[in-house]
Amino acid sequence: MTPPPPLPHDKKTLLREVDASIKIRDIKQMDRLRDQVDVKWWESGLILLLFVCALGFMISTALYLTAQSPRPGELLSAQIHTDAARLADAAKALQRKEFLLKAVFIWFLPMVFSIILTLEVILRKINALRRLHHVSAQILETLRKDLARPSARPEGSTESKGEKEENRSQAE
Repeated sequence: MTPPPPLPHDKKTLLREVDASIKIRDIKQMDRLRDQVDVKWWESGLILLLFVCALGFMISTALYLTAQSPRPGELLSAQIHTDAARLADAAKALQRKEFLLKAVFIWFLPMVFSIILTLEVILRKINALRRLHHVSAQILETLRKDLARPSARPEGSTESKGEKEENRSQAE
């Protein structure tokens, strides 16, 4: 590892290098935040997963609610009269109702997880947007302060005639 270059001894050069390093750090931070805010390829897959889980949950819930369950007395009367066909039909209806209930729960779990994951992604993006706005506002404020300083513009700067007159009138 090479040692860092020696610091300059004059004050102006040192201030210029420190300002440059601060600006480079701010630019790197803004790039990192912009990358966090950009749309990723897997986010559309997450939305698709959320849609499929919600659709499966709704369909299985609708099937469960519309499934015919045997009436309580029907099962008992089929057992008493030893009606095998009615007993088999009632048992099949009961098994189907139990299967549909399991299907509802099977679709419910991935739907809840995909909702939580989607909310987490949205909250992270909002947080990155807030930080990006804060960093941008800081950079703009620093640029305004730099432009407000009289030493910010060199002697040969390209000011229009109106800006020079305005600056003179403000100075007087």
